[in-house]
Amino acid sequence: MNGCALTLSDLGVIRELLASTRCNVGLFSEAGFHALTGPHSIFPIAITMLLTIYVAVLGYRLLTGLGAPSLSEIPLIGLKIGTVLALTLNWTVFQTLVLDLSARAPTELAGILVGPQFSPLDRLQTAYDEMRADETAFAKLAQADIAGTSAGAAQASSELAYATNALLAATGGLLAFATVVTGVLAMVGPIFLALFLFESAGGLFVGWVRALCAAAFVPMLCWITTIILLATIEPRLDLLEQQKATAALDPSQAMVTCFIVYVFAAAQFGLVIAAAIVAVGFRFPVRRKAAASAPLPAVVAMPAHVGDTRIDQLVHSLQRSSSPHYASNTIVASQSDAAPVYSPRPSSRPERLGEDYRRMPERWSRRSSKVGRS
Repeated sequence: MNGCALTLSDLGVIRELLASTRCNVGLFSEAGFHALTGPHSIFPIAITMLLTIYVAVLGYRLLTGLGAPSLSEIPLIGLKIGTVLALTLNWTVFQTLVLDLSARAPTELAGILVGPQFSPLDRLQTAYDEMRADETAFAKLAQADIAGTSAGAAQASSELAYATNALLAATGGLLAFATVVTGVLAMVGPIFLALFLFESAGGLFVGWVRALCAAAFVPMLCWITTIILLATIEPRLDLLEQQKATAALDPSQAMVTCFIVYVFAAAQFGLVIAAAIVAVGFRFPVRRKAAASAPLPAVVAMPAHVGDTRIDQLVHSLQRSSSPHYASNTIVASQSDAAPVYSPRPSSRPERLGEDYRRMPERWSRRSSKVGRS
């Protein structure tokens, strides 16, 4: 039997929509949680198996030292196991920490931001009823105008009909949508909480938290924008009410009110995208092992060729400077304490006596001979 019975009193469309949605979503979320974690479900057995595997792998790592957690991470692991057990097998804890925190806390926070003196739901219902009444008044004025002197009355009535539906969709409809999304995510929450144990499946848990945060941000932003909207259109609705009492309705005032509602309705749906972008920024801290520093590359020794002429040494120097490893080798060599030792180029024949002697160029020998004759 459904515990959310229909009320006999006329609460209004927006009040009835929000009250019925919240009641039914809350009941079905609780029923889904109990069905998932009840004694006839396989989920508690799966949780027990996952915890057994997790503790066994953790013990193996501690015994062998392969990827073992540090001493400071062991209390966090115990807190993780306790959190998973408390949230997946206890509805009271899950309702307080997950469902109420995501469904009721944003609305209460919005009420704190706008002030306790405001009652946005009652004011929103009043504005909706007044726009419906103005739509009917302009429709009667257009029907009574046989001569067609008031051509804007029919257009104002049509625009008020569209603006009233936009107001309902952008306020009550959007809040009901966020409530349904929050309830469905809470219903399947124990499955994603169980995946929180393993780092390889942590992305699914993080995605669930992001979706839940986005659904929680929407009511808070929606109520704040609704308060601004009501503060903008309420004076115009009061003016239309006075004109309706004196039978002097101005279609231009109704058109301006409709355009204001359209702008705020577009802003409401834009805030849904903004809430999703904010929720995507959630990052869960993952333990990362510090990468071992790689050893410095060895210095590639460029041998100095003993017995080469000066031109040959210059060619070898140019070849060393054009090598792609020359710059890195030079930096490594400057950072090392000992200078690199260059070994001579191996020769296929033994070195002969006097081979180090360098003969003077021919032009210098001729000049020296002239100087000797003079």
